[in-house]
Amino acid sequence: MELQGRLHLSGPSDHMSCYVEVVAGAEEALYLMMRKLYDEEVKHGLEMQTLWEEYRFLALEFSGPFAYGFLKLLSGNHVVKYVDPNRVTRRAKVSVRVWPLLTQTNGFVLDAQSIEIWEIDEIIKTGQSIIHRCIVRLKHIKTKIEVKVEGLPKLYLCRQKALQIMYSRLRALSQTSE
Repeated sequence: MELQGRLHLSGPSDHMSCYVEVVAGAEEALYLMMRKLYDEEVKHGLEMQTLWEEYRFLALEFSGPFAYGFLKLLSGNHVVKYVDPNRVTRRAKVSVRVWPLLTQTNGFVLDAQSIEIWEIDEIIKTGQSIIHRCIVRLKHIKTKIEVKVEGLPKLYLCRQKALQIMYSRLRALSQTSE
């Protein structure tokens, strides 16, 4: 059965790691979708890393064999049912987008004229603890694609991951326009 499932993962990018963006209409729906993604991570033996999290938005990276192949089926718009604190059943829309993470640039060139870069690298001292915060945001000027990455220990790692995601999204955009 496992072998049969693997045979269906024969797309050119199915073996790659992937980048997942989740945009939810309600915070509860975001948590439910995150739980679904966590279940997929455990089920297929993948590793999940949070790259960006803010109100009703989540960016994740999944690595492991066939991560993109397993998660690409979740890509699209979903309606999630949940029960709010007043015990009322609600529905919220959740949009999930999945892209394979490229290891090569495939001919795309990103330079100072084609992207805007916004970076934060700061050390915050609060009492006994020290917090090192790195954030990188890239915006492709021509296509208006925006990528945000935070949570990695060094600024150059955030920058590398943001560029990798940007290349992946540009590749996906060029494939859909062809």
